Amino acid sequence: MKNSSYAEFAKKLMEHDNIVMFPHMHMDGDTLGSSSALCMALRSLGKHAVILAGEETPASLDFLEYGCVTRDLDAFRGTAAGQGFGDIGLALMVDCGNLSRIEGREDVFLSAPVKACIDHHGISIDDTEFDFGRVEADSAAAGEIIYYVIRELGVAIDLPMANALYAAISTDTGDYSYSNTTARSHQITEAFFQVPGFNPKPVRALINERVSFNTLRLEGEMVRGIRLYYGGRLGIGRVTQEMLAETGAKMSDTDGFVNKVLGINGVEAACLLKEFDEKLVRVSLRAKADVNVAAIAVRHDGGGHVSAAGCTFRGTIVEAERILREDFAFLEDGRQ
Repeated sequence: MKNSSYAEFAKKLMEHDNIVMFPHMHMDGDTLGSSSALCMALRSLGKHAVILAGEETPASLDFLEYGCVTRDLDAFRGTAAGQGFGDIGLALMVDCGNLSRIEGREDVFLSAPVKACIDHHGISIDDTEFDFGRVEADSAAAGEIIYYVIRELGVAIDLPMANALYAAISTDTGDYSYSNTTARSHQITEAFFQVPGFNPKPVRALINERVSFNTLRLEGEMVRGIRLYYGGRLGIGRVTQEMLAETGAKMSDTDGFVNKVLGINGVEAACLLKEFDEKLVRVSLRAKADVNVAAIAVRHDGGGHVSAAGCTFRGTIVEAERILREDFAFLEDGRQ
């Protein structure tokens, strides 16, 4: 796939009237905020745009939907396809670049005559053909790319778009503290302050200050079960179906749990194993300096950044932990 310029990307978007966006599984602030900002921009131009999600939005991010999100897969399949929407003209992956990251929606994506992606991870698995796209591995967030595309569309960024893009960039940069943060991240954010009414404080409050008591109980159970390996350099936490039943929390409430594991003194790499059923485990991987967790994720058909990645295991949570321990064996003597 040839990397399109921002202007080329915007021009190709304008060639289509019905556009469906596909955020990645385990939606975070970047994939949802970026998708919503672009969706709103396209709608302002008279386009029929929608975000097709494959799961419930985490409670801390529900304000980012902005009326753009549907989970009605049947509306795009079989005899119901196109009812209420129209035939898909363009399918666009946002913040991801392979089919494994839009699990459960692959057939809808592949049914579109034109396919594209916007991503800042790089395409780790070559499992589909894109007609065009913009991939910037050195961008801190997909929201940065979306910002420039919206500008090329000629759309003035309003308050909802600014809030969505701010959420996208701030969450993927750890409030501008992670090593992926660049001067451009700050320059784009500075532009949001020119939007009437923009204030980052309420956005951060919506993301960080609405934790339910059940979520806190689940986090406590996860913390109690953390296992440390290789002299404390690898930390592994678990969230099981039994823990969800005991606490009344949801799997979508686990956003950020992996950072609790990584925050332990001496831990260089952290894994959070999330048991969706007896044979399906989704894993979040995080690392401090000098550990490439994206390389681990790619081994299991996942992907991400050097310090933040994810993958899926088809097996039990015990099997997943055993395999990951083996993958991180290089930490035993501090080598990689």
